[in-house]
Amino acid sequence: FMLFAIRTEASVLRMLEGSPQTGLHDPIIAYLEERGVKINLKSACRDIVHEVDENGLPTRVKGIKVGPKNEYREFDVVVGALDVPGIKKV
Repeated sequence: FMLFAIRTEASVLRMLEGSPQTGLHDPIIAYLEERGVKINLKSACRDIVHEVDENGLPTRVKGIKVGPKNEYREFDVVVGALDVPGIKKV
């Protein structure tokens, strides 16, 4: 994965013709934006706000707190793309 992530030419792995940005990312972004999806980049997630069950365990995500002021935001869907050290913090 790391080779794929840092190389500009993914054809070395015979997965894409050209760069990952033009062959993978741009088509996905276009598909989502055509359907009204807003992609928020460079918005640091400070906390995941969720409901809890009777045992105090998290069940359903309600929203996230983002930015330096911990602004609470609700979304229909939240997709988090994190590296391994980042996911360990969540």
